[in-house]
Amino acid sequence: SADQRLAALRVLSLAFIRMGRPDKDVATDVAAAIGPMYPSADTRLNRELCAMLVYLNDKDVAEKTLNLMESATTQEEQIHYAMCLRALPSEQWTLQQRTRYFDWFVTSASLRGGNSFSGFLKNFREDAIKTLSEKERIALKEVLDKRPESTEPTVEASSRPFVRAWTVEDLLADVEAGLKGRNFENGRAMFTATACYKCHRFDGRGGIVGPDLTAVGRRYNARTMLESLIDPGKVISDQYEAMTFVLESGRQVVGRVVNLNGDKLMVSENMLDPGNLTVIGRNEIEESFVSKTSMMPTGLLNNLSRDEILDLVAYLQSGGNPQAEMFASGTKTTSPKKAISMLTESGHTVDELATVKARVESNEAVLLDIREQDEWDAGHLKAAELVPLSQLATGTIPEDLRKLIPADRPVYIHCRSGGRVLKCASILKNSGYDIRPLKAGYSALVEFGFEKAN
Repeated sequence: SADQRLAALRVLSLAFIRMGRPDKDVATDVAAAIGPMYPSADTRLNRELCAMLVYLNDKDVAEKTLNLMESATTQEEQIHYAMCLRALPSEQWTLQQRTRYFDWFVTSASLRGGNSFSGFLKNFREDAIKTLSEKERIALKEVLDKRPESTEPTVEASSRPFVRAWTVEDLLADVEAGLKGRNFENGRAMFTATACYKCHRFDGRGGIVGPDLTAVGRRYNARTMLESLIDPGKVISDQYEAMTFVLESGRQVVGRVVNLNGDKLMVSENMLDPGNLTVIGRNEIEESFVSKTSMMPTGLLNNLSRDEILDLVAYLQSGGNPQAEMFASGTKTTSPKKAISMLTESGHTVDELATVKARVESNEAVLLDIREQDEWDAGHLKAAELVPLSQLATGTIPEDLRKLIPADRPVYIHCRSGGRVLKCASILKNSGYDIRPLKAGYSALVEFGFEKAN
């Protein structure tokens, strides 16, 4: 098992510490024995194997470790591999591998840590440079002369099409049924895709701006966990409350105070960029009070599918253990409860008109009128945008109309009497929008209280 191999590697390490470095032949034999285990699906094992194989001057460890370093989903893994490889002697490297290694330091400015963090990375790089021959230094001059540049990793989920504005009730029954057959690696990937790692530590890795989530599976039930992911502002711990500072200039700074230094406050305004701090002087502050808004962004799950969200929840519930029961092979569990449909039997939205009106007026949703131009000219709603059904008939949305259809909010559509909206919904259903057809037509909406345009 992975645990047994981990224990054996630690015994081997202790033997070398006490008995000294093995001679070349013994080192080669030991590396040949443990090399096939590397890389492993277990990150704990990879850390020990990497350090041991570098110590033994293994001929294959550079390539294997560079591949792991480049695909690692957390900065802690990347840094560990970079630290280990710095000691590998020149004869075990190719120039291409050396270039890949030093290129990593060019982009490492986007990684986050404490005050000494950048110094540690600089020392790793300098240690690695010391192992280079003069010939290698000349050949690698271009990459060695590169200046570190910040390449903040793009949040993968943000570039995906909108799936839906998930609610707790959409997912609660599945989670309460007990998750089975989930995918650990995909859950871990979703933890990265939604940028959770930037603020939260989990299984010993990640940021420190937000609370450690390793034990969240033991502390939270299904509803509480989903509420924390979907509606983070519902309950805000006083440990992570944001402050609003009103300055004499009239400017407002909202965020968490992460450092107090004399008369200066350092405030983190964006949890997704915790290293970008705003410095304000105490004498600039006119008023300060606790903010009622969570620092955690909303909508982080809206670009994920149901399966991806359930894998993420299972990952959180597992505490980072890939052997947890929710990842056992087998059929995925589904809720014994009937899924709550967002549509009536006729295909119209179940949302009440009062809800629709409130969401549209607060800009939490948009309202589209899919009637034709002449019908629009005869009278239309003030809050609606015109997107004629005739222009969508081919299934391709013209660019000028696409700008009117947001992918991050519900899109309510209406026609004259509730018939054409069903055809429109059918056309747009695979376009990544949260389309909600209204049974109420134009006249019914006016009668309900939607304001007519002048």
